[in-house]
Amino acid sequence: MTYYLNTEKTFGLLAFLLFFLNVSIAQVGINTTDPNENSALDVNGRVIVQDLSRTGSGISGVGILLVEQDGTLIKAELSSDLITIDGSDEITINNTFSSSTTEKIVLFEERFQTKNNWDLDLGGANSDVTVFIIRKDSGNDELKIRGIAGGTEGRKIKIINDSGEDIKFDEDHNDAADGDKVYIYTQENKMKNYGTCELIYSTDVSNNGHWCLVQLDKYN
Repeated sequence: MTYYLNTEKTFGLLAFLLFFLNVSIAQVGINTTDPNENSALDVNGRVIVQDLSRTGSGISGVGILLVEQDGTLIKAELSSDLITIDGSDEITINNTFSSSTTEKIVLFEERFQTKNNWDLDLGGANSDVTVFIIRKDSGNDELKIRGIAGGTEGRKIKIINDSGEDIKFDEDHNDAADGDKVYIYTQENKMKNYGTCELIYSTDVSNNGHWCLVQLDKYN
């Protein structure tokens, strides 16, 4: 009986065996006679792995594979808040991306006075609020803001003045607590009625963190 060998498949099998047996050769090429000199294994074709079951538990060290322009596989780390793990230790990547953005708006009625550490309940009921519409409940002719409590890295808030009075920001004021102070990056620091502003919290501009006033439309 005569047997015929598929030389391409045989070469591929031998290449894999040499690679995994740690034979001292420069590079292994599959379907290529000129393997990349920067790689131990250069595959010119599709790679199929039939068993991708887990060999460990937990999420420590878990990442995803990305492909560079030249085809090189690289590992990318996954933030723990992007991973869900169930009782069977199966991992799911959370879908936190959307083609559209959503913004939650709340109406705030305030006593107008000086606020050294203005409490908008950013860490509580308003943790997911983006836009605050401010109306006057009582108090003075101006709301003066020296600091805003509850800032976290990257948090962005917008304020709309619907009070009929002025809302003013004082920069880096000593009466505001460290971490609550405001840096002003706009020409104006006062919103008239129906004016709007945007603040972003950053720990990069100072050690303690600051609110950065990056946009202000005083309106009139």
